[in-house]
This record gives sequence, structure tokens and C-alpha cells, in this order.
Amino acid sequence: MLATLESEARKKVGYLQVKTVAEGSNKDYDRTNDFYRGLGFKKLEIFPQLWNPQNPCQILIKKLE
Repeated sequence: MLATLESEARKKVGYLQVKTVAEGSNKDYDRTNDFYRGLGFKKLEIFPQLWNPQNPCQILIKKLE
């Protein structure tokens, strides 16, 4: 499914972006971050107050080759 998304997205954009809870804030979301890292996503930025202080927003991106 991700391969199809990347193939179609590549026609119009250079990156994919996902938002998740920042690493180290919640062990369940740490597994989510590991999943995205395994797919080639890299940390771009953390917004500590976007959602709330207990759930800082982390932006991950993947360059489409």
C-alpha cells in the first residue's frame, strides 16, 4: 500500500509527511515512530505545544526518490 502511495505522490510532491507523538513521550507511540523510521521516514521537527505538553507533535518526512 505504501509503495502505491509513494508512486502516486511522486508525480506531484517530493516528500511524504506524517505527524505522531514525539519519541520518548509515550511508549506506544515510540513503536509507531520505530515503524515509520523503518519505512525511511526521518525526524524533521517537534512542536511541543501543537496538541498539548503531554503529547508533543513530531513531524517525520520521507524524501520520494
